[in-house]
Amino acid sequence: MTARGRAVPVHPRTGPEPNGSRVPESADDMAIGHLTPDADQIEYPEAHELLVELPGLAAPDIDVGLTEREVIVAAVKPDPEMTSCTAVARHLMERRYGAIQRAFALPPDIDRSAIRASVEDGVLTIVLPKARRGV
Repeated sequence: MTARGRAVPVHPRTGPEPNGSRVPESADDMAIGHLTPDADQIEYPEAHELLVELPGLAAPDIDVGLTEREVIVAAVKPDPEMTSCTAVARHLMERRYGAIQRAFALPPDIDRSAIRASVEDGVLTIVLPKARRGV
């Protein structure tokens, strides 16, 4: 099982984010109002795989962090119309923008040192290899 697309760093989450914001410790700790991306979790004989929909975002925009019990995906999807300030009026708004966060429980049988992530075509793939038994 290989992650496809552009690599996304996976790192331990402790303390404040570089921009000074507070890091959520768990799914219960995440603020209301964040966008929650759709996801699939699939188990294979050699690994678990998380597929998270993040349309419009590239690898540098996505943060994948590990806590003791969870993998946390975070990003910010800016509203291009609001940053350019050229719109006269908005008559329909169905696309979602803003802070994105979602936490997933780590399966107990994974090798934390081998977790990897990549993004391709708006889908973040996080591969959680299973720990080898009896090695």
